[in-house]
Amino acid sequence: MLDLKPGFNSNLTTVKNISKKTVSFCHILSGTNYMLSGSFLISALFDYEYPYGDYDLYFRKNTDLKKALNILDKSKAFSFYSKSRYASTYQNKKTKEKIQLIYKLRKDLKHLANSHDFHNCALAYCSTKRVLYISTKAYTCWTSSTLDINVSPVFDPNYPDLKFFNQLALLLYRIQKYTERYNIKISSQSCLRLKKLANDYNLRLSHYKHGLEYFDKPVLDYAGSRYVFVNIIKTAIKNGILAA
Repeated sequence: MLDLKPGFNSNLTTVKNISKKTVSFCHILSGTNYMLSGSFLISALFDYEYPYGDYDLYFRKNTDLKKALNILDKSKAFSFYSKSRYASTYQNKKTKEKIQLIYKLRKDLKHLANSHDFHNCALAYCSTKRVLYISTKAYTCWTSSTLDINVSPVFDPNYPDLKFFNQLALLLYRIQKYTERYNIKISSQSCLRLKKLANDYNLRLSHYKHGLEYFDKPVLDYAGSRYVFVNIIKTAIKNGILAA
């Protein structure tokens, strides 16, 4: 692990490491005031060997987002890759790395860092000030090798059943991905929250009127770039991840 501490970090080691790993786009997008967050920062800062090839870029202002989109549209180094309701993705023609420009605006580093579904993801980097923010909970998660759930709409009792099933499948998919990728365990607090979700799932399923054939259908993930089968809920129950 690099010489990090909870809060704002601007030491040279951290900044140089992030700048070095974003050299393929940091210069051409230098005037867009973008912020970085996501799996890239986890790999870069905590030295995980899991290969990453995509970067999630966020913006405070719509004008900066549009500027970045315009630059990449005209860039000879990047080509348009895909578009969803959440983001536009471009691919570096040489390295094949992908840059994902997220449409939803964030007001600052703290707001961005703490908006993710896991506390582990509460990391954000400002490209203009070259400052990294890491929450206390994120720091604790990585130093204790645990996965801790932060926010998800599935915890809203008024969330519609169909959306609940979709989001629960996506949450479970990401839990599986993070625990396997980083070899970490679900925190005790999150285990209790998952137990409550199991009860909610069983209750909702008991009065769901559209039939179980729905669970063989795929739904798009958060980025809208890959499909996750709702059937993962049944698998999670079988493996004891989601058990009442």
